Amino acid sequence: MPDSGGASALPGVRDTMDARVLRRVLDALDLPIFVTDAQGRFLYLNQAACLALGKSREDLLGARNAWLA
Repeated sequence: MPDSGGASALPGVRDTMDARVLRRVLDALDLPIFVTDAQGRFLYLNQAACLALGKSREDLLGARNAWLA
């Protein structure tokens, strides 16, 4: 997730100090975490998920993953 400079990359979460802390905590985890919409498009991925999928966050955000749909 690129640093948005103010806009939250977590769906439904306003960019507050709490949201920034949550993003840092999720990115610090070694466990892959991702959020998708009903069509399987990635809305959020932590760094571990990007590493597991072998792609950058920029490449994955908004992309549809067929095995999730």
